[in-house]
Amino acid sequence: SSSSSSSKTTTSDLNRQRIIDIFKDAGIELTPDDMAALPTWEQIEQVVGTNAPIIYNLKKSCAAFRAAIPGVDRNIGCSGMFNSGTNLVTQLLKQNCQIPERIAKYGSVEPYYDAQ
Repeated sequence: SSSSSSSKTTTSDLNRQRIIDIFKDAGIELTPDDMAALPTWEQIEQVVGTNAPIIYNLKKSCAAFRAAIPGVDRNIGCSGMFNSGTNLVTQLLKQNCQIPERIAKYGSVEPYYDAQ
């Protein structure tokens, strides 16, 4: 039969497994729709190169960061060379990676900095 079964593992699924594992290590559960929307690792490499992205010690550094920094004081951003898309990446991170403690304090639109 030419129809594909939803329980079948495809090459595309295997190419997404590396990304799914990163989310799993960070304690983030993905829905089947989320997983289907993920790019393949090859697609990521086409955009950022074959030597990136590199995530060092995700399990240890995430846990240490969460233990050291209260959720309301955490922020999301990225860094990089001038004119390399860092503003867009930061905007996308802020739209898609929400910190519940900051939303509770500031609402869905939060300031760029906390003027305490």
